[in-house]
Amino acid sequence: MIQLVLDRLSHVRKRTGGWQARCPAHQDGGPSLSISEGNRAILMHCHAGCSITDVCAAIGLHPKDLFYDAPRKIEKHEADLDDYIIAIAKADLGRGKTLTEDEQQLYMEAIRRKHG
Repeated sequence: MIQLVLDRLSHVRKRTGGWQARCPAHQDGGPSLSISEGNRAILMHCHAGCSITDVCAAIGLHPKDLFYDAPRKIEKHEADLDDYIIAIAKADLGRGKTLTEDEQQLYMEAIRRKHG
């Protein structure tokens, strides 16, 4: 499933914990979109502030298309992913951004796993 998303993006580069690409939802001169595999969905975050809905629409998907049919088992090296999700959500909220339903769900699941 991740390959389906990556194939629709440009200038994709492998990074520790995932990938980086140009955001298709805005004129992106450099890679500002982070992509990674969560345990329930593919996670994407535009560091320029584009919503997940806009990013998905630009590549012909809906946010619900990013969710797996069944949860993925998170490996030990992926445990930092929850910290990453929480940090992004807190930063977005701190800038006054309203999280989408999907973003809220990912945020709450990460908090439950970390503090559950």
